[in-house]
Parts: sequence; C-alpha cells; structure tokens
Amino acid sequence: CNNSLSFDEVVRDREKIKRLLKEREELDKMKDEFIAIASHEVNTPLSIAQGYLSLVLEGTAGKLEPKVKNFLTKAYEGIHRINFLLSALMNASKIEQGKLVAQKARVNLNYLCKESVRIYLPYAKKRHIELEYQKPKESPYVLCDPKLIKEVLNSLISNALKFIPKTRKGKVTVSLERKDNQILVSVKDNGIGIDKKKLPHLFEKFFQEDTSFTRATQGAGLGLYLTQSFLKLHNSKIEVKTEKGKGSEFWFGLEVVK
Repeated sequence: CNNSLSFDEVVRDREKIKRLLKEREELDKMKDEFIAIASHEVNTPLSIAQGYLSLVLEGTAGKLEPKVKNFLTKAYEGIHRINFLLSALMNASKIEQGKLVAQKARVNLNYLCKESVRIYLPYAKKRHIELEYQKPKESPYVLCDPKLIKEVLNSLISNALKFIPKTRKGKVTVSLERKDNQILVSVKDNGIGIDKKKLPHLFEKFFQEDTSFTRATQGAGLGLYLTQSFLKLHNSKIEVKTEKGKGSEFWFGLEVVK
C-alpha cells in the first residue's frame, strides 16, 4: 500500500512538473513577444532622435553654447544607452529561440566602420579620448549582414571607450587589414585591459568582470555575448589580445567579395 501511494505521488509530482514546465514555456514565449514588440515601438523613434542629436552636436545646425552642448550630449548618451539595451535584449531573445538569421549581402565595410566611428565621436570627445579610424587604401566589400556587423562594431567601440580611465590620455583605433581572402577588423584601446583569468568567460551571457571600475561602467553584460553570437552566423569569431593595465585589442575576419 505504501509503495502504491509512493508511486501515485511520483506520478502526481511528474504531472505537476510537466504542467509547470509548460507554463514556464508559455511565459517565456509571452516575454519574448513583449520584448520584441516593445523594443521595436520604442527603438524606432529613439533612433531618429539620436540621429538628429548627433548632427546637432557635430555642429551641422550651427555653433552651440557650451552649456547647451553639455545638455544635448547627456541626452544623446541617455538615448544611446536605452537603444543599446533594447536592441541587446531583443537580440538575446532571438538567439535563445534560434530565430536570428544573418541576412547577408555585398557590403562596403569601410562605410560601416566610418558610420560606427561617427556615432561614437561625441562620446569620445566628451571624455577627451582620441577615436581614430585608419582608412584602408581600398574600400573592401565583404559578405555579411550589415545590421549585425554594425552591432558588432558598435559594441566593440563602446566597450573600448568605456574602459579607458579618465586619468589617462585615451586612444581607440579602428582599422581594417587585408589578409588572404579576409578583411580583419580591429578595435584597439589603451584602457584598463582584462584579467587573463577572465578571458574564458568573456563571451558568456551576462558576464561582467567584477571590479569597481567595470561595475561603474558596464551595462547588462550582453554586449560581447551578442557580438560572438552574431559573428558565429558569419562563420567568424572574436579574437582578443590584452594586457592588464595597458589595454586590449579585439578583432575578427570577414570574407572578401568582388
């Protein structure tokens, strides 16, 4: 009798677990749908506002008074942060569901790099960091998803700028180099560097290096996870060279097309 009761309890527990798992799946689906809809509805107008603010800060609409420029810079940075987090959450959700697909096309990589550098120039200038783009002799075309690769560039440049202490003369260099049938894209900085013990975990979801400096500067811990995921869709991956206290270099390769 006791054995029979125990068996019945096991069956009930099993059914309960199955029901809870199904409820969890439904909640996850609802969460993913909400993130996708909310991100799209909020991201579009914010991106437009960010674009216009960038043009104004560059002086397109005339010279700005220092106080006004400071206010606009803070607004620009706030919008950029929200956009970045929304995009990261939406893409992480797609990756988990296996729904993210690279829409590859023939793309001018020089143009993508210039655009990403332009986006971050206001932030770099505010922090007195030299953000340099070393243009290639020729404009290489690669086979890639321009939207995803721009996300990769933005993430790498953003990280490089964030992890340069205010106490040093900062420099971030973005460059392209031809190697066989690939173009290597490099983002190099003279920031705080990375503890080599942390390197194996660098591209894990929600990973953040636990230091007072990184806690003050990092976001959701999704940037490098997404970067590596996007590059996997291009049969590529991030390589890292770093020295604690002296800086880091991140690079990846993309296939050249005529």
